[in-house]
Amino acid sequence: MKKVTSYVLPVILVLSNFVSNITALDSNVLAQYKTQVHSDINNLEKLAKLFPQTAEEIEHRTQTVIELAHQEIATIKATKKHTFETSMRALDLATHKLSVEASLVHTLTYLHPDEAIRKAAAQAQSTLEDVGIDIGMDPELYHIIQDYYDTEYHNETLSSDSKLLINDYLEGAHRTGLDLPEDALQEVTELKKELATMEQDFMININSDSSHITATIEELEGVHKEFIEQLDKDGDLYIIPALPTTALPIMQECNVEATRKKMFMCRFNRAYPENELLLIELLHKRHELAQLLGHKNYTSLDLSSTSAKTIENLEAFYEPLTKKFLQKNIQEFEELKKELPESVNLQEHGTLNQWDYLYTYNEYIKKHFSIDESKIAEYFPMQTVLNGIFTIYQKFLGLTFKQVQPQWSWHEDVLLLEI
Repeated sequence: MKKVTSYVLPVILVLSNFVSNITALDSNVLAQYKTQVHSDINNLEKLAKLFPQTAEEIEHRTQTVIELAHQEIATIKATKKHTFETSMRALDLATHKLSVEASLVHTLTYLHPDEAIRKAAAQAQSTLEDVGIDIGMDPELYHIIQDYYDTEYHNETLSSDSKLLINDYLEGAHRTGLDLPEDALQEVTELKKELATMEQDFMININSDSSHITATIEELEGVHKEFIEQLDKDGDLYIIPALPTTALPIMQECNVEATRKKMFMCRFNRAYPENELLLIELLHKRHELAQLLGHKNYTSLDLSSTSAKTIENLEAFYEPLTKKFLQKNIQEFEELKKELPESVNLQEHGTLNQWDYLYTYNEYIKKHFSIDESKIAEYFPMQTVLNGIFTIYQKFLGLTFKQVQPQWSWHEDVLLLEI
């Protein structure tokens, strides 16, 4: 098993420093960017140009897409009489360009093996998010869309998708604070940027965490031999990263309670204490944002854009379901308690330690149902599963998938599908 490498650096680029260095870009540069990213990607050559290849290209592409978005926003603001195409559609296309580029660099931030590219991608992602927030919270754009809706919208024949787009935008305007006084609007905008940065830092900290445990062969008693043989070693100690794919076999199969506990504590304390401090601050900031937008708490704000709408509606939906699930869970737990494995003991109040539950459950289904998930997994190697999934979707959708190994990709494990 290859060692788990930290692939993300917690680097954030302040928007003001970045945007202030943007100079007017040549029209040929903008045209080239549109061809690379915002044209039909229908062959391998075009796809190869979709992802930036170097840190310098990431920075250049970020500057280009920001300039392009700013030009399109300036055109919207300069237009005297608006149609759907020159207002809502134009705004949607401008922000879409930022979203596409942010999505591409997000992928590189978490997956690229080169540190310089990961760093540049993280910087670019933060910058693009800040620019997107500025555009989304621009009151002038909001008033342009609202004015078009009040005066010209009903005179145009629009598709249902176009109607949905503008109605969703205007309905979301109140939720996002676009109708607030100028000082409150600015405060909301800055809070959103702070939250975006903190949320990115939180995920980067987890992704870059390389926590692991070490154990002797005796401390791995019960774990399948095939899994153990894939692990890296340090002398007589096996190195087990605290990742889902490596932690789960320990939690499910290891007969040694101390090893299960050690993995559980390591797994669920990743990015500690950095993320504990971040989480506390993030919760405070979210609460502050919710109250600025007229909500009691962040949960209320978050639900306001969903089909549930309110906390009360969500609780009314879940409460009867929870009661039924709880009854079934209690029945299953009583069954598990009747035949606890040798290394498992109940706590004082008759409950299991959290690091013992998966192991206890796994032992129960092996004994009573002859189900060994590790043995089952041997019949489902990744390529076999992928081939099966592709076969189903090809038949269902009437498509043909061809797996290609792209020569330009950032890692040998990247697979490309031609459809």
